[in-house]
Amino acid sequence: MKNLVEGNLSNILARIIHESAAWKGSRDRLQEALCALALAAAVCAAWANSLDAALVLDDLHNIRGNPHIQHLWPPDALFCAPDPSSLGGRPVGHFSFALSHALSGGALWGHHAFNLAVHLAAVLLVFALFLRVLSGPGRMEKRPALFTAFAGAAVFGLHPVQTEAVTYLTQRLESMAAML
Repeated sequence: MKNLVEGNLSNILARIIHESAAWKGSRDRLQEALCALALAAAVCAAWANSLDAALVLDDLHNIRGNPHIQHLWPPDALFCAPDPSSLGGRPVGHFSFALSHALSGGALWGHHAFNLAVHLAAVLLVFALFLRVLSGPGRMEKRPALFTAFAGAAVFGLHPVQTEAVTYLTQRLESMAAML
């Protein structure tokens, strides 16, 4: 009987240890998700005023004066750009403008929302990269790594130098390149 009780007790302790390790992993993922959510909220709040920004510089040629972004089909039109446009030879960028035009019905705020989404994706990728580089065996502990990754991504996402990448529509190409 004593062996049976000791065996059950050791099984119970083993299960508690295993569940606490699983909970620790879940808690870490929850903290990462909350940090990512806080970054997303901060970036969206900071750049929300860009949704009603006007067209500037190359945007006039690349968006307003570009008949090729007004439809997604045929795709060969995405390889053509008006002469003064900087989109020539950039089919991925050209496709992104055609896609945001199609999603928003050509409304200017739709292009700006697409830029904000691209910037937000870049910020979250920077957060994930920092977290991956900083945490792990032989590196920082999880909590300081999480704080450092959050702070670094926040600086990247909220710094005023990003104004051009978020509000100037044609600079979407640079934000997209940052994600690579």
